[in-house]
Amino acid sequence: MRSYLPNRWSRFFLIGIWGSLFVLNSFSFADTIILKNGSAIDGTVISESDSEVVLQVGSLGTLRLQKDKISAVEKNRRTGEGPKKRGADKNRPQIGSDQKKSESLIQPRSSVKVPAKISSSLKTFLDSPLPELEGEQKLLVEQWIKDLQRQRVNYRTRAEKRLGEAGPRVVPLLQSVAQSQFVLARICALRILNQHPRYESMPAALAGLESEDPWVRKLSSELATKIIGSKQVFPWKETKSTSRRSRLKSEWSRWYRQQESLRVKIEAQREQQRESLKDRKNRG
Repeated sequence: MRSYLPNRWSRFFLIGIWGSLFVLNSFSFADTIILKNGSAIDGTVISESDSEVVLQVGSLGTLRLQKDKISAVEKNRRTGEGPKKRGADKNRPQIGSDQKKSESLIQPRSSVKVPAKISSSLKTFLDSPLPELEGEQKLLVEQWIKDLQRQRVNYRTRAEKRLGEAGPRVVPLLQSVAQSQFVLARICALRILNQHPRYESMPAALAGLESEDPWVRKLSSELATKIIGSKQVFPWKETKSTSRRSRLKSEWSRWYRQQESLRVKIEAQREQQRESLKDRKNRG
């Protein structure tokens, strides 16, 4: 009997320790970095200086983010759910069923999951960046873009044709025109961007979904579906459902935020790899 008691109590002791560890691991804290472009990255802040913040992001490793690109740093945000305090719900007001339904539709920024797989448009953007225009070709494109915004229709028609033939390299230079207040120039720019649908054009596409002009909405929705790879039809006509229009814009905006968050992580990781390779060469 004496030899049995120590073993029994030791087992109870080990079970107690295991249970304590389980409770402690049932909730966790993390930090959130909010970038100026609207993206949010969850992780753990390892260090912070006047110029940068070093963030540990799960299995991706550490990211170095420049302070001038950061809007806010929210530290110790709870990402799990810990044990409830006794009596914590006594004074909580009762929520009606309608309010519960409306609250269930609201998703906080930190709950948006970063997709495990990048889209084909983002992959092309990262792996095949557009070469910059130089010399005479750049001057010609800049002149065509000016003509695209002129009042006379023959100038716009000629400029749209030339810019379409110039290829995807003109895409970055057309972004401001694709969001112009001059609707006719905006439509021309969106038609060209639809010929070369690139990830860079997603902000212009999202902005056009709320335009008062139906043709801007139509071309913007077509551009967005090409970039996303979606087959959903956007109700761009005035007589169509505005609620579905709002829902699709919300879905596509959320997709873009997810892809932007993933882009930031991948670019930071690649930059770290380049710096590491550079250091090895210098040491070698």
